[in-house]
Amino acid sequence: MTATARSVLVLTVLLSGSAVRANAQIGRNLGRFWGGIGIGYGSATFYCDSCNRRRTSGTDHKRLDGWTLSMGAGWTASPHVRYGLEYRGWLNGLKPGDSLPTIEMGTLLVSYTPHVRGPMLEGGAGVAHYSLEHGTGDPTTPIEEGSSSYAAGWGRHFLLGVGWEFRSSALRVTYSHAKERTIHATGDGTVAFGWSPRVLLLEYGYRTP
Repeated sequence: MTATARSVLVLTVLLSGSAVRANAQIGRNLGRFWGGIGIGYGSATFYCDSCNRRRTSGTDHKRLDGWTLSMGAGWTASPHVRYGLEYRGWLNGLKPGDSLPTIEMGTLLVSYTPHVRGPMLEGGAGVAHYSLEHGTGDPTTPIEEGSSSYAAGWGRHFLLGVGWEFRSSALRVTYSHAKERTIHATGDGTVAFGWSPRVLLLEYGYRTP
């Protein structure tokens, strides 16, 4: 992952830890901070106007499966509404010595639960980063440290999620629509135009009250 992504991860872990300590000290009724971490699996479909040079018009697309890790923290406005910042990273499995597609997303998130526990609805927007990295095959460090990306691009994304919240965990299905538009290779060469990943994920994770 990029240095920016690692910084976001560290910040999120620290915020999550602070949230846990705050809730332990002041109790559930007075607690205002929340934190969480989750893991999941799903597919990303990549739409591109110029990926297949044999096409004279229209949009080409390709679907890949992969794993995701999410971390978030924020403010509990009421027993039913949460606001927060969430980081999510998706990668297309473990590929030793091969090119590895990844997507990173930072989201300003709003979560609504009609009851204290039960069904929930989430929505948000933020920035997205697609990159084609050097894979190592190691689950602890899946991307080769110090290597340059084959190709990468920044853009925006929108997220919608539904799920079920338990006492200290949550099961979620999230859909994200990103638009990086132009993907550049190392040396500023353009690889693709009209780049738009769409990611559908099933996640399970821990959340503080």
